[in-house]
Amino acid sequence: MGFYLSDHTAKLSSDKLNNQEIDTPKERMTAQDIDNTLFYAYTKGMTVSIQLDEKDINGYYNPDIEGTITGFSDDQLLLYNQSIKISLIRHVDLLSTSKWSKL
Repeated sequence: MGFYLSDHTAKLSSDKLNNQEIDTPKERMTAQDIDNTLFYAYTKGMTVSIQLDEKDINGYYNPDIEGTITGFSDDQLLLYNQSIKISLIRHVDLLSTSKWSKL
């Protein structure tokens, strides 16, 4: 039995899909709760984890987006250099950050 490049490529694609982190849906937050959480995180300089209400072609939620909010523009949230439409946010978690002095 021979080993072909197409077999190897198919195996790599299968392995990638099997090892890919698939995020489960989190509880959908109200627009008011999302706004309050984002504002609190922004004013306190906290890191957030955001699940968008979008799925990939396989029907799974993409991995959460994490970062510190650097600003707002119209209906957009600025996370470093990334712009996220606030209306697409499904869930926001505040992430705890350890102070470097406690490490």
